[in-house]
Amino acid sequence: AAAGTGKTTTLLHLALRCIDLNHKQLTYVTYSKASAVDAQTRIQALLPDDKKSCIEASTLHSCAMRILSKHALENQLDEERGIMFEDKFRKLINEVCGKS
Repeated sequence: AAAGTGKTTTLLHLALRCIDLNHKQLTYVTYSKASAVDAQTRIQALLPDDKKSCIEASTLHSCAMRILSKHALENQLDEERGIMFEDKFRKLINEVCGKS
């Protein structure tokens, strides 16, 4: 759909309705950081203070990394299943490129 047609507003109101139906934790996933910031700002403006922590807006990539990180910490998946987090990846790149 084209810009300005109400996609974000519709999704935000759907998320707010889920909170009204007593869902305790929602993640609003977007593709860009700018969209995540915009959504989080709108969410905070629409929710009462006691519900502001119920919805978190994030990018698809940060949401996936949070899920992987949570499960890796719980199950040590980074060693057993080969998940490489950013710090290990950067260290590997530096080692391969001969940087310290």
